[in-house]
Amino acid sequence: MLKIKTLWKFVLLVAMSLSLPQLSTFGQDAKWDDCDQPGLAREKYALLTDEVNAGNFEEAVKHAEWLLEKLPKLNRDLYIKAEKAYDGLADKAKEAGDNQARAQYMKRIEELYLMRLQNKLYPEDELYAKFADKAYFMWVEDAAKLDTMYAFYTQNHKINKESEFYSQAHLIYYFDAAGRAFQAEKITNETLKSTYNTLVELAKARQAKATDEAEKKKWQEFGINKLRDLATVYFPMTCEEIKNLYVPQMEEAPEDLDLTKIVIKLLGDNKCTTDPLMLELLVKLYAKEPTYGLAETIGTLYLSQDNLNEALGWYEKAVSQADTGEKKGKTLMMVSKLLFQKSNYGKARDYALKAANADGSLAGEAYSLVGDMYMSTYKTCMEDGKNAVEKRAIFLAACDMYQKGGNMSKYEKYKAQFPSKEEVFIAKLKVGDSISVGCWVGGTTIIRTRD
Repeated sequence: MLKIKTLWKFVLLVAMSLSLPQLSTFGQDAKWDDCDQPGLAREKYALLTDEVNAGNFEEAVKHAEWLLEKLPKLNRDLYIKAEKAYDGLADKAKEAGDNQARAQYMKRIEELYLMRLQNKLYPEDELYAKFADKAYFMWVEDAAKLDTMYAFYTQNHKINKESEFYSQAHLIYYFDAAGRAFQAEKITNETLKSTYNTLVELAKARQAKATDEAEKKKWQEFGINKLRDLATVYFPMTCEEIKNLYVPQMEEAPEDLDLTKIVIKLLGDNKCTTDPLMLELLVKLYAKEPTYGLAETIGTLYLSQDNLNEALGWYEKAVSQADTGEKKGKTLMMVSKLLFQKSNYGKARDYALKAANADGSLAGEAYSLVGDMYMSTYKTCMEDGKNAVEKRAIFLAACDMYQKGGNMSKYEKYKAQFPSKEEVFIAKLKVGDSISVGCWVGGTTIIRTRD
């Protein structure tokens, strides 16, 4: 990994300024008479105000630059107006696709913040916080500014993490800068993880200190939850790394369902569904927020573990919570197919028939599926027959299902396996008689012949 470089002169000069004598108070405005042309200065200030308000930013910056040169300590408002003018020019440059001009205007805004600090118009912590609100949007799309962005937000965190100026946005900007630095191989995964844990703990502490519910909610939604969202973007996410990062957090906050949902999504997105943690978390979430979808998913996971009894129990919960026949039918049909694959034919048929009853639009598919079940076991079932007709009763039963499901192509295909008239005669039976179907299929069918 490459070491991050602190390229931004603002950070360096601030550090240097700490060794210089500090004013006891800030915001001590210069006097108009400090300028050799006080009358013109007043006029320029009035014109600056008018031009900014009118959106004439080209003219506004001319007056602003004159005042910044002649009266750099005039007041905070001068810098606010100058920044607004340069912001306006930067926006126009962006609209025109002039990235070079926009970069120059952004650079000048950076310099204005440095000048405020040099001229003691703001305390260090407040100035950092003000620029932290803005700097992210100036730098985030410029890869050349990555070192600058990461260095600045690291310093802002160091200075302001305990101050009233440190907001949820500052947390997010800092971690996003760190994440981008990690992707650019400028910091290690361990550094990123340490930064993440530090910021989460800080957000939790600020949330705990908040005196009203609205503020607590802000720290949760725009601090903690946003950090967790970004973590899913930047951290390498193998199954083990997900557990290493999030299990300690879940142990500290077992009732935090938002965190539980994030980890469930991560496990799913990163093909960790067979990890025991996935099933554990889904069951935990279902206990608090029972839904059709959760029950169905849990059932499928149990079935993948060959735990049929548990799986069926969860599928029954899903069916009971389904709010439409379509959902019920879908789940029942899915279970039928899974059971069919596992050669559990009796239960597979039961679920297919339930699906047909729950959602009539599935009847054709359901009955055809039962026909397929019969055909998949015809060799075994033929062994139960005492004569040719009984042996071929399985084909008659299968075609009953195909006919009921409207699947006439399969009906015609397997009709060729019906008994012949001669076989019926030899068995001392008649076409149209009812005959028992052996094997697991059971029930009866009507004798028909292939000829």
